[in-house]
Amino acid sequence: RVVLLKTEDVLKAKLKISEAQAALFPSLNATGNWNYTQGLYPKDITQASTQLTLKQYLYKGDKTHSTIQSNEYAKAIADAILDKTKLELVMNVKETFYALLLALEFSRLNKGILENAQHHLQYIEARFKNGLASESEVLKMQESLRNVTQVYEISLHQIESAQSLLKNLLF
Repeated sequence: RVVLLKTEDVLKAKLKISEAQAALFPSLNATGNWNYTQGLYPKDITQASTQLTLKQYLYKGDKTHSTIQSNEYAKAIADAILDKTKLELVMNVKETFYALLLALEFSRLNKGILENAQHHLQYIEARFKNGLASESEVLKMQESLRNVTQVYEISLHQIESAQSLLKNLLF
């Protein structure tokens, strides 16, 4: 949408140039008038008039040429802003896409760490049942598993955020 809006600004600048150039050409105005006085005077009167005016300015103190040049500069600025907007949009889409890829990779890595922590907790609990590990080791591992689970959930939320941002950029 932003690119389309900036494209419309460029079109508007082109039309302003055309509008300024129109002052170089002659202008023709035509007017007409018709009056009919029925019943207002003893005699009905019909009156018609027309007027045709042709104007051509020979010199306006370079006002027209400076206006044209000013509008051409405004068009060049609008073109530059459009190019900048397109480049920024491309850059933002690429950054967001790579952030999404990175979030997916971190999520995959955190899932592997979570699975490893779950297996390790099962191993520690089995050792605890056999009397080879203390209860504090089991509690530490359970706390570690909760922390790893929390990090994994955060990485899933980062994926959702990156996907939403990418969708917003692409509309």
